[in-house]
Amino acid sequence: MKRRWIILLGRIGAVLVAMGLALILLSLIPPVKDQGTDFTEMVSLQPQTFSIANPFFLSYPLDPQHGMCVSARADHTVKVYLLSVGRTYVEEWVASRLSDTQQSVSTLNASLLEEFLKSYPNLVAWQEDTINGKVEVQYVPTKIVNMTLIFSNWGAQNADIDYNIRLLRFMVSNERALNPAKFMVPFGFALTLPWLNLLRKRRKDISPHFLIADYSKAPR
Repeated sequence: MKRRWIILLGRIGAVLVAMGLALILLSLIPPVKDQGTDFTEMVSLQPQTFSIANPFFLSYPLDPQHGMCVSARADHTVKVYLLSVGRTYVEEWVASRLSDTQQSVSTLNASLLEEFLKSYPNLVAWQEDTINGKVEVQYVPTKIVNMTLIFSNWGAQNADIDYNIRLLRFMVSNERALNPAKFMVPFGFALTLPWLNLLRKRRKDISPHFLIADYSKAPR
């Protein structure tokens, strides 16, 4: 009875290992670009100002199966922020702190952005400095969330920024594929080890003389 259980659990373990490896392979499949979600723009920022990117498709939330790729090039020191909150929320927060003479929230004083980031540091999903060069990031959220892309010129010179945003669609999100695979593969191996050990012992128990023909009794 014990032997039957070892065989049964070993076969279950082999299935778990195969499924875990299949999920790992799925997570390695590169994403594809969603059609109609390729947005390119150039922004000129004066010193100590920031700007909120405005691609139409960022008004929709992302999820673990739909990420985004952002590439930006700047001729001076510029900071890039990716916030896990909708653009409207940021604009309303900033607008509530504008003076009566300030009407636009597209290009604003960087001190307002600094105040916002200090108030909500947990909303910063990713940030990077681009110093006279290019930066690129691929971001995939772990839950359904709206995203906002912000460029900020903290320097003393005007900065020109060329950036591109495109949405990516994954066959299966890395989190949904790798998390169960991390459990299935080692657990499956643990179940198969007794079965493999049993097979090894069975091979050793086979006497070699069964594999050798006995010609002494053959008719002459």
